[in-house]
Amino acid sequence: MQYEYRSYLRDYGTYYKVSTVKIPVGFSFPPDVIDWFKKSYGCKSTLAAEYALELFYSNYELFKKLYTFDNPVGDDFLKQNGRFVSSVLRTKSNLEQLANCNKWDYFVTFTISPEKYDRYDFKAFYKSFSKYVNNFKRKHGFRFYYVFVPEMHADGAWHLHGLIGGLPVSFLKPFDLSQKLPKYIRDKLIAGECIYDFPEFSEKFGYSVVEPLRDKERASNYISKYISKGFFNDDRFKNVHFYYASLGLNRAELICSGSFETSDFKPDYHNDYCTVYKFSKTDFSLDDIKSKFA
Repeated sequence: MQYEYRSYLRDYGTYYKVSTVKIPVGFSFPPDVIDWFKKSYGCKSTLAAEYALELFYSNYELFKKLYTFDNPVGDDFLKQNGRFVSSVLRTKSNLEQLANCNKWDYFVTFTISPEKYDRYDFKAFYKSFSKYVNNFKRKHGFRFYYVFVPEMHADGAWHLHGLIGGLPVSFLKPFDLSQKLPKYIRDKLIAGECIYDFPEFSEKFGYSVVEPLRDKERASNYISKYISKGFFNDDRFKNVHFYYASLGLNRAELICSGSFETSDFKPDYHNDYCTVYKFSKTDFSLDDIKSKFA
């Protein structure tokens, strides 16, 4: 079988990303799968199928963990699991974009108190939480934005991990060692780190842990790690979104595509089907990277 290579350059806020995918010459998705991906990405462009394949092969290692197969995934797998594949790809891609293309201040964990809400009914909790956030923004007159990934405890109870921005520190209260705290928080305080409570949330919903985001270029790692096999295959996740995000957040911008000269660079990720390069904006200009495209 003959292959060709296609490369895509995107702006991810703090860095540029080039994905080079190895595609069988003349490859095309079945029409029904193309329709799934076009609907998923809200895109009618003929590049929709290429983008889906790019995302699929750039996350090949993830799929080997989520689904067992002996051969490279092709049309048969996609026909049988198109919606599952689309959900995983869309979630992982969107989280990387949202996390890296926006300015975040804090990594947060919100835990529901059983005395305030049913910890096992995420839909009811999030309806109240979303209303609370909207009222909070109107009340205080500033833009408070977020992206959250829900996680389920082993017993089925829910909590949220996420990134938030635009929240003034005056709304937070530092924890201190005089309080009864989990070992995780105490260890961080002893190490000299500042960890906060979000009292308004805690009073209404349960418990909150707010940590300043120290490595903003790795923001997506803070939340994408909570995507697991069980997240997609457990019936208890039906009707629960894989992530929740504020409206109006920035996303990655496709700058160009074509053939990319790779000999000068070491890849950040590589498998048999895709090679990914990330270029920090402090070290590379856009012209530097575009000059390697033909």
